[in-house]
Amino acid sequence: MNDTKEKDFQLVANEYATGVIESMREDLDALAHAQECTGRDDEGEECKRGEDSENPEGWHDEDSARQHIEEAPLSVEVRCEWHAPGSESEDTEYNILLCTGGPAARIVGGLERGQPTTARFEYQDWFKPWTEAQTTSEQNSTMLEWAQVFYFGD
Repeated sequence: MNDTKEKDFQLVANEYATGVIESMREDLDALAHAQECTGRDDEGEECKRGEDSENPEGWHDEDSARQHIEEAPLSVEVRCEWHAPGSESEDTEYNILLCTGGPAARIVGGLERGQPTTARFEYQDWFKPWTEAQTTSEQNSTMLEWAQVFYFGD
């Protein structure tokens, strides 16, 4: 008899989301640092912040930091809500697909005037439905800030 139990899928989704969101936070920290860094730290020495990160040049080059974020997803998509034929409608939802297969992950949320206003992390694995990860308000803010780097206009 096998005593190992399958981990609760909600717990798996939450743990996966935490890891991905931590990576997003590092990307955003690198972008913010690159926007402010003069190349020197507070003591006047050459700034070495981020040299052991996945994208070390991004900590001192804003374009590299932004490009690193923009190249992370597999796709960025938008859609609009139901509306009467012939009437104009703007996109109201976005989907940033992070990975597919087993597992798959995405950030989804609402748009207003082409800007993300909400963000949710969803996770899926083989034979399992898309499941919203339970995230903290701080994690939600990180996802929203990360999503706002992308352009959702025409």
